[in-house]
Amino acid sequence: MAGNLNKVTQLTRCFLAFAVIVTLAGCATSTRETKTAVESQLDHTDTVDYRDMSKYPGNVVCGTVNAMGPWGEGAGYRRFVVRNDRVTIEPSSEAWAIFCTDNPASALQSQLGIGPVDESNPKLMAVRSQLNTLIQALEEYRTDNQAFPPTTPGLKSLLPSDTMSSSYLDSLPEDPWGRSYIYEKPRQLYGATAKYKLYTLGRDGAEGGRGEDADIGNWNLDYINHVSEL
Repeated sequence: MAGNLNKVTQLTRCFLAFAVIVTLAGCATSTRETKTAVESQLDHTDTVDYRDMSKYPGNVVCGTVNAMGPWGEGAGYRRFVVRNDRVTIEPSSEAWAIFCTDNPASALQSQLGIGPVDESNPKLMAVRSQLNTLIQALEEYRTDNQAFPPTTPGLKSLLPSDTMSSSYLDSLPEDPWGRSYIYEKPRQLYGATAKYKLYTLGRDGAEGGRGEDADIGNWNLDYINHVSEL
């Protein structure tokens, strides 16, 4: 009986050791992939050192990196965020606070006054859905036309018309407070594809604010999507 117990104990220990090895191997692979992604965005990779790398909800890895060239040139340690292989070097303070935490929902509310991001907040969820739909349509428009629509006629460019061979939306949504979404596109410079602003001013219809009065646009929608998808 004692011999059988010893065998069971040995098997258990072997299994636990194997599980630890597999877990560590998985972390190593994740670390290698993160470093490869970060280094693809660096100017110098002759000497690269990482500090404080940590994983957070939503497949996020944050840390700092110091990359130097052959003569020791470099920018010192800089923050980075990797989200599903999307790399941001020197993210904004808001991005760092919201992505690099174990509680992104709380960080979103404290940083921007936006939340909660769930079904208890149907107006915010409606804004999220409508902005995502509009952004997808704008990207399709850019693919077909090599540029985003101008500020005028703006979002109306996405609708069916006699002058357009294709349309991208059957109708334009209104925000939960009955107002049209605001679309602004800066002048295009030197052939570059200029980005645009797409947003709602929230319940109060004025810039700034928190809660239902918060301005929500394509500059902070990524944070809302991130929290919603956790």
